[in-house]
Amino acid sequence: MSFSADARGTLDFDGEPVGELATRWQLAAVHAFGAVGSTLDVAHALAPAATSGTLILADEQTAGRGRHGRRWASAAHAGVWLSLIERPTDARALDVLALRCGLYAAEVLDDLAGATVRVKWPNDLYVGDRKLAGTLIETRWRGTAPEWVAIGFGLNVTAPDLDSGIGLAAGADRLAAPDRVVP
Repeated sequence: MSFSADARGTLDFDGEPVGELATRWQLAAVHAFGAVGSTLDVAHALAPAATSGTLILADEQTAGRGRHGRRWASAAHAGVWLSLIERPTDARALDVLALRCGLYAAEVLDDLAGATVRVKWPNDLYVGDRKLAGTLIETRWRGTAPEWVAIGFGLNVTAPDLDSGIGLAAGADRLAAPDRVVP
């Protein structure tokens, strides 16, 4: 994924103006960044004033995180790093949200991966024995009701320098992944 600005200062994502992505993906708003610590951190900072359907998209994460506080860096131009803010009305739906997001993403990414994508419980997507993507869902509560949920998603477009990682199939269009996953 690449962000650049034209002569007018309009930010684009792989040639698509960021301002048009909200319409394309049927979202309330898209906030794009070159580099952030974590898209989830940005989501939580924006969430108190953001509407449901606000997406945070970054070209690079310098302090990405996963379950159990695991940290990593997500290289620039190497993947899709995003978080979506939603405002659920039924707390019971949160019990299976991570699994549902993982199953959906696995299904829509099969053809871009060039192989079957499977869910490794509870939040990773694998092709064979190598990790392709991961989801992390964090909820903020007001009493016993969820105030917002931030759905984090990271996808390797190109294979990372790890034997345990894999990217999308050669020639896969990076914009095609969020085109399928986000809506």
